[in-house]
Order: sequence, then structure tokens, then C-alpha cells
Amino acid sequence: MTFERNTGSDRPVPVVFGGENGALPIVRSLARIGLRSVVVSERNDDITFKSRYCSEAVVLKRFDQENDKENVEKLVNLSKKFPTKPVLLWSSDPEVLFINRNQEELLRWYRFLMCEPGLTEIVVDKAKFALLATEKGLPAPKTFAFYSREEIEKNIASIPLPCIIKPVHMKDWYTAYMRAKYGSYKHALHRFATAEELREFIKDLPNIERGVIAQEFIEGRDEGVCSFHGYFNAAGEPTAAFVGRKIRTSPIHFGGSAYVETIHEPEFLKLGIDICTTIGFKGIVKIDFKRNVLNNRYYVLEFNPRFTLWNYLGAYA
Repeated sequence: MTFERNTGSDRPVPVVFGGENGALPIVRSLARIGLRSVVVSERNDDITFKSRYCSEAVVLKRFDQENDKENVEKLVNLSKKFPTKPVLLWSSDPEVLFINRNQEELLRWYRFLMCEPGLTEIVVDKAKFALLATEKGLPAPKTFAFYSREEIEKNIASIPLPCIIKPVHMKDWYTAYMRAKYGSYKHALHRFATAEELREFIKDLPNIERGVIAQEFIEGRDEGVCSFHGYFNAAGEPTAAFVGRKIRTSPIHFGGSAYVETIHEPEFLKLGIDICTTIGFKGIVKIDFKRNVLNNRYYVLEFNPRFTLWNYLGAYA
């Protein structure tokens, strides 16, 4: 396989954000069409830096708002190195929010498509997305948002059981306490069948003031979790899409994808497209659904406006 040089080519250079799990799926997918990627990350030990498909490694500061000016300046200087605007790709929520806050300036130097800032904020925020789902009549589980332990206790009788507790933003559980007690973010997710279990879990939970959601638990095996993956152009029209099914997750029931497959399900494909067009979505998206064994209906579990490890499978399929 031959690779495009980073300069002197008519094809724009891909600049890939590392993300919590690294950008390997994106970088490997681009390598299939002969492109090497510049990888940027807030971690100097990002695994994607070691990939043979990484042509250059760039370390940024954490994607906190106070670092935006310095990070944007570094990205602008990076873009100036190339004869044409690079293409920007991202793989984690903090990156989505960083790019969203700085869309106007970054669009002067990079090619990418993202929703208008207000909608992007909504779909990344689990509490706000739950309200949008209710407003638009999307098939989503019953969801309640809380911002203190006192608020949870006051409304605990109204929380649908069994339920699952999630942070409004995943990064709010990336703390030393949560790592020591549970390990990864996914290992902290549980099915709570009683109010007592719920009280015990939230007792030492960090960052509740930033928001947690209590979401109705959708019964069913891991095979009932399916994903829609699509790209919607500036007019909100789907230009590419595929769907897949989880076979195994790690950890079981609540974890990340460990064994997955693409599937041919026209009705499920239509469901994902209909949801995105209903809210006026643009850009890259992954929507996780789960089929409830009690009524055989699919419900939206997660809405992620970013690239994921699934894109590598999609590139092969």
C-alpha cells in the first residue's frame, strides 16, 4: 500500500483527535485509502501516536474551556503547514464540545461539518437530550435528571425501577475515586432494582452537581443492543449509513463493544435516519438502541455525534 504525503497532495490531510479510547479506528480506516493522519490529543501517551499510520503527533492541553485559546492557536498553526485545509475528525465528547465552542474560528482553517452549536450541546448532554426526545416524540426510555443527592432523595419514589444511573457527561466520572472503586466508566454502570441500592450507589458519587440521570432500564440481552451509524450533509440529508449489532460487551450488559457485526435491517436503518432528520442533525453520528424484550420495541440509549470504533468495521463492510 502506498501513502499520500502530508504535503504536496491534492487530497486534504486528515487531522484526527485522539479521544478517550484513541483514534486508531479512524486512522486505520483512512489508511485503507492510502492516507496517513496527523493525530492530536490531550494525552502525550496516546496510543494512536505509536501507529504506523500516524504521520505526526501533536499534544494539546486538556479540552477545558480555559485552554481553548491556546489549543485553537496550536491547531491554526498546524493547519498553516498544509497547502489545503485539513479535514478534522473527532472521537470523544470533550473534543466535540471543544470544537463546538470554537466552530467559527476552526472552520476558517479546517474542513468539517457539525450541527449548529445549540443542537450539538443538547445531543452531547444526556439530560438535555432526554428533554429533546420527549419534545420530539423520539423512542427513548423514561429519564430524570438530578443535580444533588437531596434532589434524588426527594424524588426517589418517582424514579422508574429498575433503572440505570449515568453522568450527564461521561468525563464527570473520570475521577480517582471512581477508578479506584469501579475501574473504568463502563464498570460503574449497574442495574438498580431497589431504592436502597440506589441510595448506596449515590452516597459517594462525584460531581452530582454537574448532573446525573436516572434512566428506565431496558430489559434484554446484549444482542438486543443495535447501533445506527450515519453521516448527514449540510442539508440534513443522509449520505452514508450502516447498522450493526452487539454480540458481546465488556463488561457484560453495560460495557463497550467487544464483539460486533454489521446487519442488514432496512427498517432499523430508517429509524435512525428518521430520528436524525426529525431533530435536524448534521454531520457524523452513532445512535445506540436496545430492544425491550417486554414489548419488542427499540429505545434510544445514547446519541453520540462523533466517530467511534464501529467506523473501522463499517469501512471493511
